[in-house]
Amino acid sequence: MKKVAIITSFPRAHRVGVYNEMAKDNRYEFNVFYLRSMPHGRHWEYGPKLKHNHKLIKELRIWKHLYLSPRLLREFVDYNPDMMIMTQYASPGMQLLMYYCSIRKIPWVFWSEAPNVRYEAPFVKNELLRTILRKIAMLPIKYFAKEVWGIGNRAIDEYKEEFGLNKIYKNLPYYSDLREFSKAGGLRKNDIPPTFLFSGSLSYRKGADLFAKSIESLAKKGYEFHVIVMGVGEFSNKLTDLKSFRNIEIDLLGFVQLDKVPEVYSKANILVFPSRHDGWGMTLPEGMAAGMAVISTPYTGCAIDTINDNMNGVLVNTVTSSELEKAMESLINHPTEVARMGEAAKRTISSYTHIAGAKKFNSMINKFLRSYSDL
Repeated sequence: MKKVAIITSFPRAHRVGVYNEMAKDNRYEFNVFYLRSMPHGRHWEYGPKLKHNHKLIKELRIWKHLYLSPRLLREFVDYNPDMMIMTQYASPGMQLLMYYCSIRKIPWVFWSEAPNVRYEAPFVKNELLRTILRKIAMLPIKYFAKEVWGIGNRAIDEYKEEFGLNKIYKNLPYYSDLREFSKAGGLRKNDIPPTFLFSGSLSYRKGADLFAKSIESLAKKGYEFHVIVMGVGEFSNKLTDLKSFRNIEIDLLGFVQLDKVPEVYSKANILVFPSRHDGWGMTLPEGMAAGMAVISTPYTGCAIDTINDNMNGVLVNTVTSSELEKAMESLINHPTEVARMGEAAKRTISSYTHIAGAKKFNSMINKFLRSYSDL
């Protein structure tokens, strides 16, 4: 039986759901190598249950997101896979494995979100030096990866620009177990007022500042509505200040643990996800599965692939507070559109479940193994 090694950072809930389902396929064996149990800055008290073959590689953290994986190469060599799937490129351990597989002629795939995350505090501050180091880090992908699997169409477009058209590109977006969110949507009361949910870090990249400005402007216009915020971050105080408005109700929940998140989705009917950069954005499919009208941006991978503007959600034309406010105001004034979009969103995202994802992932792996079995 062929063996596949998947190298990834830490157990993300959406990926784990797919891996657990993939483990039911017995046409090949796979093992997921997790390089961290929980990365710097995450607040999860516990992670998802791992029901697939996996290795938890002990992390040697140097500083924040800079870490080493001393046992990775040894564990990988002992496993002796016929194929590797690499999901990131920056860590030293991942760099080592990409070159090792290339030298040993183990065929491998690079599978990841759109590159070059913007609006995050980079480890290297100098933009020119950061660009040079990034180019160097991506050299093994450009020259040695047999295929590049982009997480969404946006990722594929950016990797084509990065690596050229002489590689094989395939779309393998994120899928996840959306059953609890679908159930939550079924518990939502039909007569709730316009209730906006923001779920994610309260950061510039996630557009928390735009959300706060839009809420403030709509409140000043005299609209009555409800706001629920899940998350912590630099704009927490700005949202707290909005509680002074008497015509709106704001619930600031702070960080919410995994098993409590779907319940919050049952209490809102409009998800606002104004991200300035998101490779995919798992909050969006969760809201769609819960039957919510969604507002997002053309800089969110999932939004690009799934939102049909004004049919199952709203894509703002430009990422500004005025455009976001306009979209939110329109849904306040047209409550029947909120329900219609929510139902359409639920139908759209039904093809992005963990079961569908496992089926596609398994199919792509088996095809890859057949294509490169003689190498």
